[in-house]
Amino acid sequence: LQQEAISVRTFSRTHVDTSKAATAKYETWLDQFYRLLPARTSAPEWLRIIFSAARAQSLGLEQGDYKVTVDKNGRVLAYQIGLPVRGSYLQVRRFVADVLEAIPAIALDELIIKREALGEPRIEAALRFTLFLNAD
Repeated sequence: LQQEAISVRTFSRTHVDTSKAATAKYETWLDQFYRLLPARTSAPEWLRIIFSAARAQSLGLEQGDYKVTVDKNGRVLAYQIGLPVRGSYLQVRRFVADVLEAIPAIALDELIIKREALGEPRIEAALRFTLFLNAD
C-alpha cells in the first residue's frame, strides 16, 4: 500500500495538467447536470401532474405535507411532498409508477402501506416524493 501511495503521489505531481483537466471535465458535467434540472418556478406544473396521476387512478389527495430545502451549495432545491392515499394496492402502485415515469426529476423516498384487515381490498399508503429543482 505504501508503494501504491508513493506511485500515486508521484503520478499526480508529474501530471498536474491531467488532474486539472479531469477537474474541469467534472465541473462541466456538474454544471450540465444542474441545468438539466427543472426550474424552481415549474413546481406548480409538476404538482398538477401528480394530482392528475392520482385522479387517473381514482385516488383522492385530500391533504399533503410540503417542505422545501436547498442543498448546501444552493444549487438544488428539494421539494418534499408527503401524500396520504387510500385505494387498492394496484391503484397506489400504478399511481407511483405514473408519477415516476412522468416526472424525471422526482424520487420516491418512502412508501408505507397499511391494511386494516387481512381480506380488506383497500389500503392506506403514506407516500413521500422528493422533486429536485434548479434553485437558480
